[in-house]
Amino acid sequence: MDSLRRAKTDYASLKLPNCEYKIAHEVQLGWNWVRDDPAAMRKIAAIFEKVESNLPDLKAYAHRHGQ
Repeated sequence: MDSLRRAKTDYASLKLPNCEYKIAHEVQLGWNWVRDDPAAMRKIAAIFEKVESNLPDLKAYAHRHGQ
């Protein structure tokens, strides 16, 4: 971020509807699987379920902290 500030680059003012759509509708996990790992997939699914079941609390936290 510091390099963007020094370059006086302001991406906040840009209209990027495709990026905004992707952020609102997709989850992208930053790794590639090279082998089948059912235990890892179950763990990831459990993480998503935990987040989903706690969305009201997460939203309240974000609201309290100005996010």
